[in-house]
This record gives sequence, structure tokens and C-alpha cells, in this order.
Amino acid sequence: MAKGHNPNYQLINNESIFYFDTSKEYQAYIKKSPSQALTRKVLALFPNSTVSLDLSRAALKVNQNTFNITNIQSINRISTLDVYLNTANSTSTSQRYAKIKSLLLANGYTTSKRNQKLVIGTDLDNFTFHSWADGMMEQGFITGIEK
Repeated sequence: MAKGHNPNYQLINNESIFYFDTSKEYQAYIKKSPSQALTRKVLALFPNSTVSLDLSRAALKVNQNTFNITNIQSINRISTLDVYLNTANSTSTSQRYAKIKSLLLANGYTTSKRNQKLVIGTDLDNFTFHSWADGMMEQGFITGIEK
């Protein structure tokens, strides 16, 4: 038995972002976990972008000691997406996806901008939406450009 977490993401419905050590692990989780279907649909809107574990933690407003985003500039957090990222939202995945897509467009994320090479931070949890007492969010979406 080795210390760590279960990398068989196809069987894991939800995994805390704090269990991942690298962006590669986090990207594999997003790619394989059943709970990340909406995340995959949203990320497909950004075909030339990559997901960063550190930027994903920054999207949650986590203590800055837990991430390093000094290599990313032009950071933009789209807080209006938060309630639609959450799987506890009572609308269907299709309805949430449509709303997210329209909110992205309203925030200047045209097809042209989404086709740029961006760095994305995102986290979607299977919990009811709220902020923690320390200001940390349970989900978030943030973009930036690598320096």
C-alpha cells in the first residue's frame, strides 16, 4: 500500500482539489471523473488552453501559501459562474452549460478569445454553494495568460 489517493478517477465521484500534487494529476481527474462532465464541456470551449492546479486553487480564494501563480498574468475571475459550476444547482447540466456559455460571452469570452492559449483554473464540487467563513469558495473559474 502506498501513501496517496486513489488515481482510479472513473470510480471517484468527487475528489478534493487539495489531494492533487500536480496539474497533470488534476487534469487526469477532470478527464476521467464522472463528476467532471460539466467541467469537461466548459473546458471544451477553450480548445487551446490548459488547466493549472495552482490557478484552480487561486480560483477558490485559497490561502496564497498553497499555490504559486507568479508565472500567470492578466488573471480574471468570473464569479458570476460560481452558482452554475456547482452540481448541487437544481438545473440540469445542459441548462447550466448554456448559462455558463452565455455568462462567458457576457464577460467578453467570445469564440476568438476562447481560442487563445489561456491558463484556466477551475474547480467544481458536489456540494451546496457557499463561501467558507475564511472567504474560500467551494468552486470557481479563473483565466490567465502565461508570462
